[in-house]
Amino acid sequence: MPEASPMMVQYRSVKDRYPDHLVLFRVGDFFETFEEDAGILSRELDVALTSRQVDGQGRRIPLAGIPYHSLEGHLARLVRKGWRVVICDQVEDPRTARGLVRREVTRVVTPGTVVEEGLLHGDRSNFLGAWREGSASEGSRAALVDVSTGQTRILEGLPADPVAAAGEIARLEPAEMLVPSEAVAAWKQALPTGRIEMAPEPIPGPDIPQAWKEAASSHPSWEPLLGTLAAYVRQTEPRLLDLLGPPRLFDGSGTLRLDPKTLRHLEVLAPRGASEQPPLTLLDSIRQTVTPAGGRTLEEWLRMPLARREPIQARQEVVRYFLDRPALREDLQELLSRLGDPSRVVSRIAARRASPRDVRRLGDSLRIISEVRDRLRSESDLPPRLRELGEEIHSESELAQRLERSLVREPPIVIGQGGALNPEAFPDLREVRDRESRAKDHLRELEREEAVRTGIRGLKVGYHQVFGYFFEVPHSQLDRVPSHWRRKQTLAQVERYGSDELTRWETEIRDSSAQGLDLERRLWEELLASVDARAPWIQASGRALGEIDALASFARTARERHWILPRLRTEPGCVIREGRHAILEQLLGPAYVPNDTELDPDRSRLLLLTGPNMAGKSTYMRQVGLIVLLAHCGSAVPARYAEIGLVSSLSTRMGFTDDIGRGKSSFMLEMSEVAEILARSDSRSLVLLDEVGRGTGTRDGLAVAWAVLKYLHDHTRSLTIVATHYHELATWVESLSAARSAHMAVFEREGKLEFLRTLLPGGSDRSYGVWVAELAGVPSPVVREARRTLGELEQSEVPPHPGTGPGSPSRRSRPARYTQALLVEDPLGAQARQLLSEISNLKLETLTPLEALRLLEEIQKKARGLGRDPATAEASPAWPPRAQE
Repeated sequence: MPEASPMMVQYRSVKDRYPDHLVLFRVGDFFETFEEDAGILSRELDVALTSRQVDGQGRRIPLAGIPYHSLEGHLARLVRKGWRVVICDQVEDPRTARGLVRREVTRVVTPGTVVEEGLLHGDRSNFLGAWREGSASEGSRAALVDVSTGQTRILEGLPADPVAAAGEIARLEPAEMLVPSEAVAAWKQALPTGRIEMAPEPIPGPDIPQAWKEAASSHPSWEPLLGTLAAYVRQTEPRLLDLLGPPRLFDGSGTLRLDPKTLRHLEVLAPRGASEQPPLTLLDSIRQTVTPAGGRTLEEWLRMPLARREPIQARQEVVRYFLDRPALREDLQELLSRLGDPSRVVSRIAARRASPRDVRRLGDSLRIISEVRDRLRSESDLPPRLRELGEEIHSESELAQRLERSLVREPPIVIGQGGALNPEAFPDLREVRDRESRAKDHLRELEREEAVRTGIRGLKVGYHQVFGYFFEVPHSQLDRVPSHWRRKQTLAQVERYGSDELTRWETEIRDSSAQGLDLERRLWEELLASVDARAPWIQASGRALGEIDALASFARTARERHWILPRLRTEPGCVIREGRHAILEQLLGPAYVPNDTELDPDRSRLLLLTGPNMAGKSTYMRQVGLIVLLAHCGSAVPARYAEIGLVSSLSTRMGFTDDIGRGKSSFMLEMSEVAEILARSDSRSLVLLDEVGRGTGTRDGLAVAWAVLKYLHDHTRSLTIVATHYHELATWVESLSAARSAHMAVFEREGKLEFLRTLLPGGSDRSYGVWVAELAGVPSPVVREARRTLGELEQSEVPPHPGTGPGSPSRRSRPARYTQALLVEDPLGAQARQLLSEISNLKLETLTPLEALRLLEEIQKKARGLGRDPATAEASPAWPPRAQE
């Protein structure tokens, strides 16, 4: 094989060290990639794919490159696509190099270890994780670190199976996961959004960061995970190791179990479909944070809600405190709005990727941190959690003053070109800058003196990067040029000359400038080192301030949207009065119709919802799910009253999709998800299922739906809400001791359908699919044929309750149609019209308060009896039964 060029030998020595990375190799004004990497770069960045000759025999290899000055933008795109990139830069000036330019790896960039603002996903956390399998009895565990903020988490109690463990971790959307080699394939299948890498050999315990070392001494089982993370960070951003904070434990019993599908179905962090307008999520709806750290904290709380009463109540106490003291909350958020993101700035400083402007902003942030600390300390009755957070805020006024004194007010974007540091703060730097300034003054004086002495009109002193300083003389004045001047350059209109005196001042300026730049770089490094020394405390303050901001956001949302703090109880169950959908109420305003909910383990743990398409069944279920999730975060909830029993897991199955690429039809995918939900649910779970069994034949689907309902009721005993169009189930569930049916009401008149969005007791016998088809614009002949066929089908016999034979009638034999008879056949009903007439004829001005109270009680009794047999209305309980409020 022909011998490769020296540059390609240099390139391959780097590529051999980083075979699984994209190597960007600096060649002149471009970063170039070769061979397979060139194809990847061309595809991912849509740049031209060409070729380069690599030997004397004319052999060529693929080549693709990007301009060096646009590296950061292209790097951001590569990192977001999950690529690991090696930057091999020129470390000597090609103009002065002898032979081949020396090149070295200056950066290793991976999705989980970036700190630059342009490479991160906005204000979101950016996790690098490590997972190790465990026994079936103990489960597995994982460690995750956000190197951009130093926050570290340990997750215990994960499933031993790698696929199931990946499903648990997926809700945190790690950018990069390090797993054992034998589990890489399983993780790539279960976690398609993050990059999966084979875990490196852990570094020894004594070599891991100090904060991790202390945690590992108390929890020896954490050491291998922390050692793996430390080994990977040392390979990529070793300067960040000392900034990684103490691990915080999240165990299975301490957090509410949520899977990514549930987060997606409830639209917690992302809308279900890109076409939805507007694409509002729960996070968008409640985010009133004013700092990046507060936004990250709020998002983490939604991904990992608490499952223990004490920490939830601790957050509630802070929210209530802010609600009672709106002036304090406003003062704190006004200060925090000027804070910036000090945690990420100190990480960029530690990695030496911070600009002078970053450091100047950090000084401003440190001053704000001290003001927040002082404002909290002025309050004498802080709730315990807020007092703890105040104690975690460290005053950095001395460092703030140093940064403010050391930097000019508007520093440049990059260091190394001068002008970033304030010379008044550094006597040596001021002296050098003064010397340079005096030399430039002498040049200006020399220009005036020579113009007078020689008589050259238009004489100027100029500067060129290659030729240095010169006298510039118009061609018309060349006869006046002194003989001791030396010609430097000839242009179309002028000649340029040098002299000994000009050279003397040029040397003075050049030496002073170089000395000043060297001195500024040394002083800059000393300044950054002073920040490094305080970085762990600054990051601790940043974490505390982020939590304060998130709690203040909860209070602001509650105040502006009239939400209430729910009562918490340890036993399962919930009572919600006039609950609302946290997202839709913001879009619809007063038009949104609130509804009640009651789930009780012994009396009504399973609620079956029927009703037409578009009537609001799915919205109602999501409403309940969002209220329960918000309560577990410590937030207020959209309701008039709420009493929430803590649950261990929240699972949903909604939507209608398929995955043909993996050989799964929509029904197969549905059944897989249902199987996962049934496997992980227990008596402390909340399960929300929409349209179970609809992806197959009617009889099969009905059988599956009934079996799932019965399993949830009898075996897991989970709190469950199921929406269905199998109206037979409304009658069948009456055989279950703790199941109830309800429907979303509609109003039908003169062939028109109006959705009332109101939950009423009992089942529905119609889905009104033909009406919905007509609303959607289906042609009239199709609608007419559908109505005719529907009429024939409705003559069919309703399937009997499963297990009942000719001699064993269902528990109740009345038809399922009774529940909507009132609404469909007589929208108000005679009793309702009579009651409205009585109310409208009341003379309120003549009633005493006591008479009015008694009359209101009588009206309430009549209202509760609407639609019932008058003989039994008084004895029938109200539905749902109300808790003591």
